[in-house]
Amino acid sequence: MSLLKRELITLVFILLATAASIVFLMKRNVIIGSHVSASNPEDPVPTIIVSKPIENEHMDSPDGEKTLSMDRQPIGDNAAYSFFTSENPDLSKRLIFTKEMPANEMMSIPYNAWTPDNEYVFLKESTENQNNYYVVHNQGNTFSDGSLYIDIQTKFKDQIADFTIVDVTGWAAPNLLIVNAQNNQEDTLVSFWFDMPSQTFIRLGTYFY
Repeated sequence: MSLLKRELITLVFILLATAASIVFLMKRNVIIGSHVSASNPEDPVPTIIVSKPIENEHMDSPDGEKTLSMDRQPIGDNAAYSFFTSENPDLSKRLIFTKEMPANEMMSIPYNAWTPDNEYVFLKESTENQNNYYVVHNQGNTFSDGSLYIDIQTKFKDQIADFTIVDVTGWAAPNLLIVNAQNNQEDTLVSFWFDMPSQTFIRLGTYFY
């Protein structure tokens, strides 16, 4: 083999080896670049939204025929309250009252919430300044003035100026709600009946603990 031919063959091998090396390095850079891109902290991270659980409580009517239930759904810094009634053993619920409140305040189902005839329920609202009480029809029907509930606290302040409500303990009769109050000038404790038909307060001689 001539010297010229051997030099040409050597040159071809060198060119092929150089080309193979360039291709190898290019592929390696692509792989490394893809790893860097995948781990880039600036890439958006998927947000997983976890829904907050609904808290609930319930109370049956004295005869067990109806149930009053409350759902509490956290919404940011607030909580949404929904109250329902249902006929036992029917599981379908009827919405009768809703309200959204700050998380540091709350609503609840008081003991003795049902009237003896299952016609009305009363609900308790606890705030930083005072407790409020609402009477609601068990079907969510409106009252004579078109409102969906009776605000006991507001009516008491409008009618009884010298006393402040301490607590509302429940029903003495289908149309009589027991309201305990304290004299604003002294420590005297007095009970009132809230009469549903007239929506007025009747002062009693006995304090109901």
